[in-house]
Amino acid sequence: MAMDNVFTKLLLRVLVAGYIIFMSVKLLTSSDTGDNQTVFTIIAILFIFASGAFIVYSILDYFKKKDSNDSDN
Repeated sequence: MAMDNVFTKLLLRVLVAGYIIFMSVKLLTSSDTGDNQTVFTIIAILFIFASGAFIVYSILDYFKKKDSNDSDN
């Protein structure tokens, strides 16, 4: 039962981070941002890198918890 909770948390984290990446790419490709194009580009790139790092962290955390649960059994 504990593994299902850990996997659900991983799935939710990846979906949220993926949505943030999707919206950041959508912001990068939009042409109606006006004078603040450079600011929006920098913010979108930072969000993409942060979300990617969060996905990697979540996957590593999942495997760490999975290994600790396997060793307990």
